[in-house]
Amino acid sequence: MAVGSAMNQVYVYSVTDTIQLVDGIQPTPVAPQDGFGLSLDLSGDTLVVGSPYEGSSGRGVGGPDADATAPGSGAAYVYRKAGTRWNLEAFIKASNSDAGDNFGTRVSLDGDALAVTAWKESSASANDPSDNSTPGAGAAYVFERAGAAWSQTAILKSRAPGRDDRFFDVQIAGDVVVVTSPGEDSASVGADGDASNDGATDAGAALVFVRDGAAWTQRAYLKASNTGAGDDFGNAIALSRDLAVVGAPLEDNPAMGLDPPDQGDAPAGSPGVDSGAAYELE
Repeated sequence: MAVGSAMNQVYVYSVTDTIQLVDGIQPTPVAPQDGFGLSLDLSGDTLVVGSPYEGSSGRGVGGPDADATAPGSGAAYVYRKAGTRWNLEAFIKASNSDAGDNFGTRVSLDGDALAVTAWKESSASANDPSDNSTPGAGAAYVFERAGAAWSQTAILKSRAPGRDDRFFDVQIAGDVVVVTSPGEDSASVGADGDASNDGATDAGAALVFVRDGAAWTQRAYLKASNTGAGDDFGNAIALSRDLAVVGAPLEDNPAMGLDPPDQGDAPAGSPGVDSGAAYELE
């Protein structure tokens, strides 16, 4: 099974000996600027579609409506397969949804667990999600399914949220959630450095959250081994069990290959500028 999206519609294909379109999905009601399909994930008979510019003012898990009084608050749609058709199972908003949060920036599905980022969410702490004193800090949300009912079980925030840190990409696997923060500004390197040191604007970071019982806690704070301002570390992530790979598409080291030596930032105008890198984290 494969999925793709274009113009607020998601297309589902059967991939066997041939590739065949089996379904096309649109939200109801359709709003051309909602960004339906900007993020997707598929696990078994469940499909999640992010719609980060959706503008209804509702909060929590409910039914979609035509209310457009919270532009860009964002939503996620959960579909479940029945035969060859995909039926809407849940319409999900953040419990502290606000205009401009862009909930649904990225979605990640693992069986009956779902993680969703809202890259412009502005609360200063998961303990007080109504406090919007840190614009663009970003947040991630965990939802779980029992039968056909979904409920929010956690809000994940950095221990040191900063303005425009942007929780962007997310992956969930079992009791682990990894969230990227490409706008994070610390100049620290490696694991669990000083997150309050804002010496490298938009260097980026990745945060590891682990569930113990019903509680999620931040277990690790990860930076590149050669942190640099503007590297955008965390623009994309892939997770498989205990291995994560994080992309930094604007990293400037001109060296090439696997584990290249750190030659510093390439001179302006040279081919190494914004050449990018990927980092393996365990």
